[in-house]
Amino acid sequence: MKDQVDVLNQRFHIHNVGFINASLNPIERRDTEQKVKFGGIDLLYISPELLRSPSTKTLLQSRYVDRIVIDEAHCLSKWGHDFRTDYMFIAPFIKDMRETNKSFQDVKISCFTATAKESVKTEIITYF
Repeated sequence: MKDQVDVLNQRFHIHNVGFINASLNPIERRDTEQKVKFGGIDLLYISPELLRSPSTKTLLQSRYVDRIVIDEAHCLSKWGHDFRTDYMFIAPFIKDMRETNKSFQDVKISCFTATAKESVKTEIITYF
């Protein structure tokens, strides 16, 4: 995630992006969350593991979310269950947010993967 944010910053001069994952220390995470909360970040990368965190839910409830993009979406298939099990909490997270936050009612979902066969694509669509 850091590499992706760095490329957007340095190569494309896009500075309203950030990320939250386990690599951040508490101060870095707090700083990023403050930027999100007050509108300094419009494109946020979040590791799937953090979608189970109440603080992440609270943070995202403070902002309008137009789209959720899932990278490595093949992890939603049977093939990926053992690899990144936290991907299986994405749909429940979105459902919960739709029920508790009006701005999530129309959130769009995009899934990307470079390794999906037709059966995996079908699983991803079925998952949502």
